[in-house]
Amino acid sequence: VCRYVLKNDGAGFQSQEQQEVIKSNHPAFRPIDVAIGPEGALYIADWYNPIIQHGEVDFRDPRRDKTHGRIWRVTAKGRPLVEKPKLVGATVSELLEQLKSPEQWTRLQAKRVLKERGTKAVEPELAKWVAALPADAIHEKLEALWMYQGLDIVEPKLLETLLTCAEPRARASASRVTGAWAGKLPNALALLTPRAVDDDPLVRLEAVRALVQIPTTASAVAAAAALDKPVDRWLDYAIFLTLRELAPQWLPELKAGKLDFGGNPKQFVFALQSSGSGDISGPLQTLLKSGKLSKEREAEVWELVARTGGPAELGQALAVAVSSDPDGKLIS
Repeated sequence: VCRYVLKNDGAGFQSQEQQEVIKSNHPAFRPIDVAIGPEGALYIADWYNPIIQHGEVDFRDPRRDKTHGRIWRVTAKGRPLVEKPKLVGATVSELLEQLKSPEQWTRLQAKRVLKERGTKAVEPELAKWVAALPADAIHEKLEALWMYQGLDIVEPKLLETLLTCAEPRARASASRVTGAWAGKLPNALALLTPRAVDDDPLVRLEAVRALVQIPTTASAVAAAAALDKPVDRWLDYAIFLTLRELAPQWLPELKAGKLDFGGNPKQFVFALQSSGSGDISGPLQTLLKSGKLSKEREAEVWELVARTGGPAELGQALAVAVSSDPDGKLIS
């Protein structure tokens, strides 16, 4: 049973393997799932079978064990277990208080029970509970936001509070919720646009991917603006994917000369590369004639023209390369 420690890696995460929780040389030990129990113990489902099924071994093979199986319960020696929460029969206000628990299992199950109580029973109590929270209770407010999402109730005031709070992980989570509520929020684009250029890379990633839920040219422009901030491999792919999915909205406008991404050549070229369209040499030629490109960027654009255009465009690119490198030292 492997164990990993996660740490931030720009807009993504990095995992580092640790010493195993359980390790055995028994041929039938087959741990297939883990879960945390209400008392904090770790439960491991052990399939208990000497055969790993990849289809190589006949299903009638007598070595297949069809009657055994184990569940391991792992606890820390000398450490008291967590007190099991009383959720069955609890009032709505008592269940909401469980959202303050440090135990994820307790918070998840409390939200599940609240969902089962129904919107009419929960919404008034939830509103009062949120109003009573101190200003710095960011995690509790985030749990409340997820509770509203579970009840399918849009709560714009709480959402905006979390989108602008000091905790970047909360802003990232709120950006994702904004995307889920995009069809019900009249100002979803206005809420996500500043988050796409947030100081935190994870927030930018969540906002960029949420913008795809608002299929407009303005959403593509907001997503492309993230390129003006530091871009790692996670963000590079997120921006690419969003611009690719929004291409039916922005690409026709760009080809018609109505869109130039604010005259930003970097955004313009990245968007065209992301579009998946083979007919982009025209806009690229227009960009080359604009005089807005640096020498380095101009070379990149000509390379893109050569890769995406036809014989004529390839000839133009080659002519430019020859004129800028008469000795042929750089042309390959």
